[in-house]
Amino acid sequence: MIKYRYNGVSKYNIYNGPTKFCGESKITTNKPLDRYDKFEFTITGNEFSDSKARNDLDDIFVVPDPYIAANTLEPRLIRQVGRGQRRVDFVNLPPNCKISIFTMSGQLVQEIEHDSPVESGREPWDMRTKDGLEVSFGVYIYHVDAPGIGEKIGRFAIIK
Repeated sequence: MIKYRYNGVSKYNIYNGPTKFCGESKITTNKPLDRYDKFEFTITGNEFSDSKARNDLDDIFVVPDPYIAANTLEPRLIRQVGRGQRRVDFVNLPPNCKISIFTMSGQLVQEIEHDSPVESGREPWDMRTKDGLEVSFGVYIYHVDAPGIGEKIGRFAIIK
């Protein structure tokens, strides 16, 4: 949010609204600047709210779902042969959580620790088991455990 005000002999401008997530902000004025003008900026960092995060647990999902043999998030193979990397992403995650992935029969496939800044709620999974083997096609259950916030259980599919 940007707030600025100029009260002088000329018009004053006020902008009070959201800014982009990142990037540039531009402030314009109708008053010519002179050497007596002063500018002051206050920047505050991101805030994390546990109560909001509890409500946001319902927004966690896997992309793409279903995973169909390949997806556009995977890097292109240039001058290489073979299958390349397989990948799905867990999105809208809280900053610190553990993702456990299970088969439909309840067998643990993989555990992923997600520890990132507030801005990054995304964690990729290379679709490999904890033993380093590629997972087979089927339906999988994921469990997201965010200490102090809550838990989310969901499912996703990997198909040919």
